[in-house]
Formats: sequence, C-alpha cells, structure tokens
Amino acid sequence: MEEPKGFYKSRFAPYINGFLTEKKQKGLSDTKVLKGFMLEFDKFFQEYSITDLNITEDVILQWRNTRISDGKRTLYYKYTAWVNFCRYLCSIGIECYIPRPPREGSQNDYIPYIYTSQEIELIFTTVDKLRIDINRNTTPMFVMPAICRLLYSTGMRISEALSLKNEDLDFNKRLIYINRAKNGQQRLAVMNDSLLSVLKEYRTFRNFIPIHNLDSPDRHFFTTQMGRKCSVGNIRVWFHKTLSYAEIPKQTYINQPRIHDLRHTAAVHSLQKLISLGTDIYSELPLVSMFLGHKI
Repeated sequence: MEEPKGFYKSRFAPYINGFLTEKKQKGLSDTKVLKGFMLEFDKFFQEYSITDLNITEDVILQWRNTRISDGKRTLYYKYTAWVNFCRYLCSIGIECYIPRPPREGSQNDYIPYIYTSQEIELIFTTVDKLRIDINRNTTPMFVMPAICRLLYSTGMRISEALSLKNEDLDFNKRLIYINRAKNGQQRLAVMNDSLLSVLKEYRTFRNFIPIHNLDSPDRHFFTTQMGRKCSVGNIRVWFHKTLSYAEIPKQTYINQPRIHDLRHTAAVHSLQKLISLGTDIYSELPLVSMFLGHKI
C-alpha cells in the first residue's frame, strides 16, 4: 500500500519514498517495519532542522543520542535501515556517511519458550472456549482455534498465516501454498487430518458471514467478522488472553511465552519425534529447516 501524499514531511521525504519504492521493486514484500523506521528518521530530521542531504557521521551520532530507550537488537535494525538509506542516497549521487551497525545487537539473544505437549493441548482447549464480552465486529477471536493449530502443525510464522489467500489452500490435495513467506521463497505445508478438519470447519463458519465474495480466491482466508484481514497485533492480544486463561506459565520465565513460540515448539517437537523413531538427526536437520522456511 502506498503512503498517502505528505506522509513524510522533512526535506528527505521524496528520497525516503524513492528508497521505499526501490526496496519494494527489489522484492521486499513487507516494508511495514522499514516504513516505521523511516518515519522515525523523518521526524528526527524535522525536529533537529536537518536539511543538508549529505548525511554525516555527526548526524547519525545526533540521532543515536535520542534513542536512549531502544534495546540493542532494535538499534541494530535501525542502524541497518540507516546503512541502506545512506547507500541509496549515494547511489543517486548524494554523498553520505555509511554507519556501521553495532555488533552487540547483531545476534538475537531472545530465548524462545517451548511449550510442553500438555500445554499445547491446554492452549487448544482454551481457544475453543474463547468468548467475547461485547459485540465487536472487528474481533479476530473466532479464528483463534484454527490459527493456533495451523501455526503448531506447520511451523508457519504468524505473518505468513495471516497473508494466506483462499486460493493458497488446496483442501483436495491437503496442501497449503505459502506464497508470501518472510524470505520471499514459496514453500508448501501439508494438512494432517486434524488440521484439515479444523480449517474446513473454520471456512464453513466464516462463509456464513454476510459479506459478498468472502470465499473468492483472492480474498484472505483468515478474516475478522467484517471480512477484513486480521492484524498480527489483535491475534497476539487474543493469544495472551489465552495464555492467561490457561495459566501458562504459572511462574516467571526469562522471556514470557509468545504466539511465535508455537513455531519454535513445532520445530522442537518434530525433532523429538524424529529422535524417538531412531532417525539420524543430522541428516534430517535440513528437512526441518525447509519445514520452517529457512534458507539452506
């Protein structure tokens, strides 16, 4: 989706728009995070009256001094955005300083929470019982039973699941075509018996919503009651409610469980199953990596 005219307001606005357009043309399918970073930079340019297009090291340091609350990982990603933007400016003839991202933020030190098999069953039981307190047509609550089972069964990212179109699911062949993956590579996921049943049940319920062409091939598979694409944020809110209702976890951990950890749990449980079958784990690791959509 194109940004509205005047979205960026500094002198760098046309260059930011050009930069984002180039990124999209080169295959960056999801520019939401990058757009957020560029909006921050644009506001920085305005607040500090920076109008010289030749971005210097002093400008980068001045911006860095404003980011006292950013974590190491966040700063690393923002520095990477600076690197790409400054390189873009250089490519069109505007000489700029190319910063070096901090090494300490290059590695993700987040420790995933791996749900036990009992906790997975508890999550499924709990999402099946979710109810809303007030009538809100924007709620994605009714997709939760299908979403949670899909993420655990296929190891999909939540963004990949919510980007699925009706045409991406072949119920006859039991295949899901993941066409809008994070790394831009298409992959397939298989529906087992229980997932097939749940997804069919969800589709039947969804199609009762009185919205024209909701089952058209190009419409999103997971929708709110208004027929709109579900947002990642709302799904996360309902998942945190689910964990609270299910009392998972009951004690404090290094990191609190997230919906993304269903993906990590899918990988770990798959490896555990392979080990129990006596499979050579090292020969099977590339298959697990492909299952998750990693580049190998």
